[in-house]
Amino acid sequence: MRIYFFSCGSLTSKKNVFYDDAPDEDFEVPVPFYLIIHNDNYILFDTGNHKNDIEGHYPPLVTGSSKPHFTKDEWAPNAMQSIGVEPEKINYIIASHLHHDHCGALTEFPNAQIIVQKKEYEFAHAPTDNMKRAYYECEFPADLDWKFIDGENEPVFDLFNDGRLLIYFTPGHTPGQQSLLVKSDNNGSLMFTSDACYLQDSIKKDVMPGLIYNKDAYIKNIALFKQLSKNGVKIIVGHDPQAWAAYKHAPLYYE
Repeated sequence: MRIYFFSCGSLTSKKNVFYDDAPDEDFEVPVPFYLIIHNDNYILFDTGNHKNDIEGHYPPLVTGSSKPHFTKDEWAPNAMQSIGVEPEKINYIIASHLHHDHCGALTEFPNAQIIVQKKEYEFAHAPTDNMKRAYYECEFPADLDWKFIDGENEPVFDLFNDGRLLIYFTPGHTPGQQSLLVKSDNNGSLMFTSDACYLQDSIKKDVMPGLIYNKDAYIKNIALFKQLSKNGVKIIVGHDPQAWAAYKHAPLYYE
């Protein structure tokens, strides 16, 4: 197994999106996505930004609060090629959720099955007012190869039925947010939380985000991540600049 950490550049947003009650000041965060190679399967967890975000692809509702910064080489399909993986090679994309900075390149991997919570897909097409600025429907069209899973009835989904890639239903940030637990060969277990936990401070200091769908559900996720951490699982949070700087980045990898 190999696990590559990539970032589609960064995103300048507002600190109070990530820290509840923080000042309304700029806060720059990484936009991670991950490639996992397991038994000849090529799996992406999220895909980062849309290729046209550099040129103003965002709708007006978004541009006032979020500004992406990335190069063409950092865009997911090009970043894959930097380690010799063509977009056609990707078999699966696990979409943590369908916010614009996580699913922007879903359409660029022609042979990939997209694994998403059914509840997330439905919500993305009819979001509540406080979430409308984070969804952009052209990024998750109906004609992709979708696989919908139901976390309410199956809270842990074993992708290959071998116990190595486990998709956890972790709603709270959105109704259908999911996280990925990877049991590696030599680096132990890693839990990729995506936006179910933005920051290490959420685990260490119980910091809540400002942008949230269901606070009670989010708090349950934090309790889960704390328990996993106590059991030796490395928690890879969603948008933490300090934590991101400490990881190995592609072309380096974990295995």
